[in-house]
Amino acid sequence: MKRQIMCRVVAAAVVVSAMGLLASPAAWATSGIHNFGGYSAAVTASASADITVPATGSLSCSSAQGVTVDLWVALTRGEYASNAGLNVQCIHGTPILFVSGAAGTLSFRFPVSGGDVISISVTESGAATTVTADDTTSTVSDSANFVGATTPLPSIVQFGAVSTSKAIPHFGPVTYSSVTADGTVLDSSVATSRRLTRSHPPGVGPGPLVSGSFTLTKT
Repeated sequence: MKRQIMCRVVAAAVVVSAMGLLASPAAWATSGIHNFGGYSAAVTASASADITVPATGSLSCSSAQGVTVDLWVALTRGEYASNAGLNVQCIHGTPILFVSGAAGTLSFRFPVSGGDVISISVTESGAATTVTADDTTSTVSDSANFVGATTPLPSIVQFGAVSTSKAIPHFGPVTYSSVTADGTVLDSSVATSRRLTRSHPPGVGPGPLVSGSFTLTKT
């Protein structure tokens, strides 16, 4: 009897470990691990925001270590990936800027410059997932439309920074504006703020949410 119980305990530990290894950044952020900084809210179908890319001069890498932070709009807890946003990545000590998006098994990526304004839109229904990113400054845009039945649908939207790196690149203030959830301007009365504390030293947090706008700052 004791041997059977021990086997069950070991099996359960293996399952939990495997789930941790396979969890996406969105799953980590919504399971209580503090790798997300920004605002989250309940959602049923769609979200959007404009993200202003930080000035190039404000970006730096503390070491040659490969680290990254995603500044995204993401529908989470649904069946499929549904997110897009700005990525700041350190490659051999040099900061790289690009926009990426994912809808189900489809994805896209394109480069951007400091000061550009990126308009993000993410939607998910029972039949399809669509993600669009439009650099309104350079007029470069891309989208992904994944057709497939979705169960369950997303229940949380995240506007902000997510990273599973032990450290993250240094970046200047990032402004989120025209922030909406299910077509309604996001209000502080229905949004929850969180500070990203997974990185070392900790420090990406949102400023006040006013009229659908806020600023993310790394300290």
